[in-house]
Amino acid sequence: PKQSSVPSKMPSASMKTFRDKAQENVEAIIENGPALVTDMETSLSTLFTFSSLKDAETEFEQFLKAGSEQNAVPVPPVLATALPSVREYISTVVANIQAIEKYISLNFPAIEDGNNFGVSVQLAILKMLKESRESLVSEIKTIGVTYYDTRANAVDKVGLKKKSVSTTSTTSENDTSSSIEGEKSGHKSSSSSSTEEKESGSSVVDSYRMYHLLAVDVQAYFEAKSAMSDAIDKYCSILDNVEKNYEKLSAPKGTSGGTSHMGMF
Repeated sequence: PKQSSVPSKMPSASMKTFRDKAQENVEAIIENGPALVTDMETSLSTLFTFSSLKDAETEFEQFLKAGSEQNAVPVPPVLATALPSVREYISTVVANIQAIEKYISLNFPAIEDGNNFGVSVQLAILKMLKESRESLVSEIKTIGVTYYDTRANAVDKVGLKKKSVSTTSTTSENDTSSSIEGEKSGHKSSSSSSTEEKESGSSVVDSYRMYHLLAVDVQAYFEAKSAMSDAIDKYCSILDNVEKNYEKLSAPKGTSGGTSHMGMF
């Protein structure tokens, strides 16, 4: 019987389009990198203007004290502005890291013996990218979900007055009839409602709980500023390493080496 021949080379999938697109994205990231870093550094100085945590604590304390007198302790304006901005910058950096990871992965060479130094460079950069990305994602959670959850619990224990409103509605209906000639029978209905407002809670807030709430806000300020600074440092390091090793990342075995997304080294 005639044996089927085994092809020596698998038919090429149309991955070149994806590699080209990934390359365009990475080149744009590198080109726009300095502008993004400059923007982040400018925002770092404008969003976090206190020279020390003590200064931040003093302003936050005055804000919370004034709010408690009005039975409200909202997030300090500085944090309300800074936290969304920091999260947005970090999410941009994370997205760019993922784009670089994709580009490197799409440029792994075919698995073969020897000449794997370029591959070791790819793997080293990928390791750095993965660790940086995971760290930044964790920081986003800290200044987002974790902060607001912790603050909500702290506010609940401060002892602010709570109001509850209940409304009661009543409706009565009456049928009227008349045996006197010329008078008409009819149907009458009437309704009424009453609203009752109740207030619970102490007339004086718990001072220790207020200090706890103050500490939560100060800690959030510190962590947000630290996360922004960390994102800048990590992004600068990533851009520098990618730029210096771009040739190895793009063609780890030289321009004559084949490419494959199978990174088993």
